[in-house]
Parts: sequence; C-alpha cells; structure tokens
Amino acid sequence: MDRRWMLKVLKERISELEEKYRQYFDCTTGKSSTYMGAACMRSRIKKDLGVCKLLEAILLQCSDSLVLNSTELENTFNRLVEPRRK
Repeated sequence: MDRRWMLKVLKERISELEEKYRQYFDCTTGKSSTYMGAACMRSRIKKDLGVCKLLEAILLQCSDSLVLNSTELENTFNRLVEPRRK
C-alpha cells in the first residue's frame, strides 16, 4: 500500500463524508426526520471527517517512497477509510 493510493482513497472518503454531512442539514426531506437525530449524525460524520483530514495531512508530510508492508497497518487504514455500518 503506497502513499499515492492512500491519499486517493482518503480524498474520495473525505468528499463522501462532506456530502453526507450536508445531507443531514435538511430535516424535512433529508436522511433524518428529527433535528436531534440529524445533529447526532452530523457529529459522528464530523468526527470521521476530522480523522480522515488528519491522516491526509500526515500523509502529505511523508515522502513519496512511503509504503506500508504490514497487513495489520493496512487493515487499520482500511477500517479508518471505510464507511461505518449500522
């Protein structure tokens, strides 16, 4: 798993999260029918978004030759960028 691929996956995930975050502002026709439910989901999404942006900033500081050879680290990265399941 190399740096460029990880950055690509992170950028895709960040754009997904930003779109999902915007969807939870509309309580009448959006994904949540209650104000508090939407606020809770926005909070969760914002947490995930912050983690992804932090990881992106760290990767941008690393050299292009960065490669993860550990299966455990690859699995951890994948868990961070995969959508949460209910």
